Amino acid sequence: MDLVRLDCKNGSCGVCAKYCGKAFTLTGEAEGLPAPPPLPICPACRHTLNLLTPFFMQSLGMDLDDLVAEAQPFVDG
Repeated sequence: MDLVRLDCKNGSCGVCAKYCGKAFTLTGEAEGLPAPPPLPICPACRHTLNLLTPFFMQSLGMDLDDLVAEAQPFVDG
């Protein structure tokens, strides 16, 4: 399993909000997806990285191309 999604609670700060729901690659195996941001981006938001399994992605009607199109690389600063 290489794909993860950054999940956030409601009310995330402006820094974290743009990464919420975005997919990342843990090993770099999935071309086109960035590495995940260092956790925690900010301790107040309490976000988590959750696995994106093929079954879960299929249940959402998404594939790797969809994830790449929505990718948001982490930029510190």
